[in-house]
Amino acid sequence: MALYSTSSSAAVRRWDGVTPGRVVAVRWSPARPSAFFVLDDRCVLSAFDLLSPTPSEPTHVEAFGKREKITSLEFAETAPDERPIAEFLPVAGEKSPRISQK
Repeated sequence: MALYSTSSSAAVRRWDGVTPGRVVAVRWSPARPSAFFVLDDRCVLSAFDLLSPTPSEPTHVEAFGKREKITSLEFAETAPDERPIAEFLPVAGEKSPRISQK
């Protein structure tokens, strides 16, 4: 996985081997511009923060198991007292798992 600038073809930063599977989706956090989320094909979500003391390591990792097959990652708005960090869209008919900020 790599981060690129629009002004250069060289990667600004690289993350090698940070997920157990193939990367399926990457989304920037709408609430924290330095944070982004990576979803892999093994249903593992990794959160990274470029401003953390260790930006090359995930700040949070959540594995959803093998039963779910999560295919995309989108952000959802909810009630003010329940602010999810991310919501996942699994295969049709399955419950949508979420990571919530508590």
